[in-house]
Amino acid sequence: MSNLSPDSNASAANPLSRVALSVPETAALALSYGGRIAGALLALYVAYDQTYARSQALGLSIAALTLLSLVPVPRRVATLVGALGGSIVLFGGALLWSETAGALMLFAGLAAVSGATLAAHHARRPVGDSVSALFFGSGVDAALVFAIIFLIDG
Repeated sequence: MSNLSPDSNASAANPLSRVALSVPETAALALSYGGRIAGALLALYVAYDQTYARSQALGLSIAALTLLSLVPVPRRVATLVGALGGSIVLFGGALLWSETAGALMLFAGLAAVSGATLAAHHARRPVGDSVSALFFGSGVDAALVFAIIFLIDG
């Protein structure tokens, strides 16, 4: 059995697993939810603060998708959805890095993804779920940018 298996007893010997398990599950969930809420609020601020229509649309889209990731879902997919919402904030913050709120979004997204990954470890979910959500979130942001460029005049 692989050490990456959620059913592996070797996880206690893995130093990263010990560190992950030292963070209480409630703290991991709070980090995930808090990062997504902060990221959504920062994205709304970007939408309000900017005069450029495309930046406004990107901020609103990121906020809406991130808020959707806060809707209760079955436990088996909750950490996956949390990591996806966090990654949308993280990569949205990277796109809006030139704004202070954008840089803060990146860090809020990083916190949300980290919290979701820690919660997934506590729930014995494979780490691949969080990694997959991270990559999928970058694709969601890329699709948003593509759509905004073609649908909204500068």
